[in-house]
Amino acid sequence: MLRKIGFAIAGILAFLCILSSVIYTQVTNARLMEQGFLSYARTEEFPVSPRRYAEYAQAITDYLSGKAERMTVQGEEAFSDKENLHMQDVRGLVRLLNVLRVSSGALVAALLLLLLLRRREDRENALLAALRGLTVGACFWVLLSAIIGILAWLDFDGLFIAFHRLFFRNDLWLLNPHTDLLLALMPTEFFVWYLRQIALALLPALLLAAALPFALRAVKKQTK
Repeated sequence: MLRKIGFAIAGILAFLCILSSVIYTQVTNARLMEQGFLSYARTEEFPVSPRRYAEYAQAITDYLSGKAERMTVQGEEAFSDKENLHMQDVRGLVRLLNVLRVSSGALVAALLLLLLLRRREDRENALLAALRGLTVGACFWVLLSAIIGILAWLDFDGLFIAFHRLFFRNDLWLLNPHTDLLLALMPTEFFVWYLRQIALALLPALLLAAALPFALRAVKKQTK
């Protein structure tokens, strides 16, 4: 029983590693962010032309990934004090994503190593248990992704607000697109688009997750 629970946890951790890695890669991708700015940013009220969007995307992603300690463009602060404070909170979430992907990956690697060190006669059963655990993890993440996707489709604004209230303990995220450049660069349409890009990047992992129950059934038939 304990082994089954352990492999189920390993399966959840394996997909947590995949999902957090994909999301982290997407939110720190300067080219992707620039593409979103070019499509959705509304900076007419600011001295920021579309030709400079690449610089702002690079400044933001360098800050979020920890490559830079400040968001500067051409040596000057890119955003106001309030916006910088909010981005500190966002950076904390991105760092958490990085910790999750590294730690979950390390735990899964350790569990797989223990599996490989088992006696040969136990290895087949252990591999079957590992595949079963991956299937449990896959089902968990597919279900969670489906729920988030449905909520986003039904009421993106409501989901967006709920996300901010859950993860931010202040109201610094309540910005004004007419006075705060950060929100002018990233209106709601930008976040809708960005969520779609993340979903597309996650699609291979979700397809793999959906295929695991069939793989488990096939392996069970072969071992009978």
